[in-house]
Amino acid sequence: MHTAIQPGALVQVRGCPWILRSDVARADCRELHLDPAAGQRGAPAGGPIVLLAPFDRPVALALPGRLRAVSRRAWMTALRTSILGQREPWTLCGAARASVDLFPHQLEPALAVVRRGARRLLLADAVGLGKTIEAGLVLAELRARSALDRVLVLAPPGLCDQWCAELAERFGMESVVADAGWLRSLRPVLPASIDPWSVPGIRVASLDFAKRPEVRRSLERVSWDAVIVDEAHLAAGDSERRAAADAVAARARFVLLLTATPHSGDHRAFHALCGIGALAAGDPMVMFRRTREDAGISRRRRVHLHRVEAAQAELAVRRQLDDYIRTVWAQRSGPEGRDGTAAPVAGRAAGAPRRSARTRRRAASAAVG
Repeated sequence: MHTAIQPGALVQVRGCPWILRSDVARADCRELHLDPAAGQRGAPAGGPIVLLAPFDRPVALALPGRLRAVSRRAWMTALRTSILGQREPWTLCGAARASVDLFPHQLEPALAVVRRGARRLLLADAVGLGKTIEAGLVLAELRARSALDRVLVLAPPGLCDQWCAELAERFGMESVVADAGWLRSLRPVLPASIDPWSVPGIRVASLDFAKRPEVRRSLERVSWDAVIVDEAHLAAGDSERRAAADAVAARARFVLLLTATPHSGDHRAFHALCGIGALAAGDPMVMFRRTREDAGISRRRRVHLHRVEAAQAELAVRRQLDDYIRTVWAQRSGPEGRDGTAAPVAGRAAGAPRRSARTRRRAASAAVG
C-alpha cells in the first residue's frame, strides 16, 4: 500500500513513473505530491502534480540496479514483464496473464471499462460465449491498476464453488465462498469491531444468503470496488433478491450483471434489471448482447456423455417412485383413467422423497381398494 512507500521512492501511478515527493495525511484521504521521473521510460511530460489516495494507488517500482549476469530464462522473463508493463493507460494487460483461450468479443467489456469509463455493464451474451471470462477480464484489468481491494460475487448457491475455481485457475485470483459457516469461522479470528465483509478480498456469496436482513445490513456498510451478479435475471423482479442486489451494487464502483436471458418479455422486469446499482435516473447501463453467429463461433457445441451408475439407495427410491406412479395411474378418477396426477410434497429432511412416495402410495392404494 502507498502508506509504506517513503518520500523519494520511484512509483507508478496511472501507468506512468513518478517520484513521490511527499505524502500528506488529510481527514479522509492522503495527498500524493508527485514529480515526473525524468530519465525513466514512459515518464510523463509536464511538471509536478497532486493526486489523492485511495482514489489513486501508487505502486513502488524498483530503482535501476547494477549490471549483473543472468540466465537466458531470467532475462526473457524480465523482458516479458517489462513489455507487459509498458502500456498506454487505455490498453489491456490483464488478458495477457490470463490462462484462457480468448475470443475477440470477450475483450470488449474490459475495453469499455478501460477506454470508455463504463461503470455498469450487462453481459447478456448467449450461453457458451464466456460471460464468466468477460467478467474475470474486467477484474483482472482493475487489479492491474491497483483498483481491486474488495469484490463481491453474487451467484446461485450451486455456482459459488465454480466461481472460486474459475477465478483461481484462469486469473490467479484467490476468493472464498462467504456463507454462514465462513462467518462463524471468522468470529474467533477477527476482533468484534471488524466487519468480516470489510476485509479486503474476493467474496462469493449466494443471492439468497445476501438477502437475509442481518447479512444485507453488513453488506450495505461496505464500499465495494466491484460487484458481480451472476444469473442476474433472478433479481429482475420486485423481490427481496432484487432489493438486496440493488442495495449492494449501489455501493460499488463497478457493477457487472451476467445473464443469458435479460428480457423475458416483461418490460418492467427488464428495466428493473437494468436499474440494479443505478445511482441516478440517467445512470447508463452498457449492454453486450451477442449470439454465437455474432461472435463468429459455430453453432455446433461439443457434447460429452458420461455414464453414471446409480447407488443402491437411489435405485430403491426410484423403484418406490415407479410403484407409486403405477398406483396413481391405475386409479380411475376419469373416464379413461388418466386424471390421476402426482403432486410433489416437500420434505424437511433427508429421505423425504422416500417417505412422501410411501405415504402417497398407501393413500392411493386405499382409494383404489
